Amino acid sequence: MNNTHEIAVKNRKIIKASVSVLFFRLKEKGSVIAECPALGLVTEGKNPTEAKNMFEEAFSLWHEVVTEDGNIHQV
Repeated sequence: MNNTHEIAVKNRKIIKASVSVLFFRLKEKGSVIAECPALGLVTEGKNPTEAKNMFEEAFSLWHEVVTEDGNIHQV
């Protein structure tokens, strides 16, 4: 999955970012991992769809925190 997101920061600039999200299945558990090494985000789901949905939620929370703190330019 390669998504481009527009991120509005406090000074009203728009930043377009493209990040790679890696998906892989854990044989032992049968679950699917979604990982974005660039952002340090990792989620786990029962299947690829759940892992993707969990990642999107994690990304949304990450985005909220970095924009509130004004740290988006440090990422």
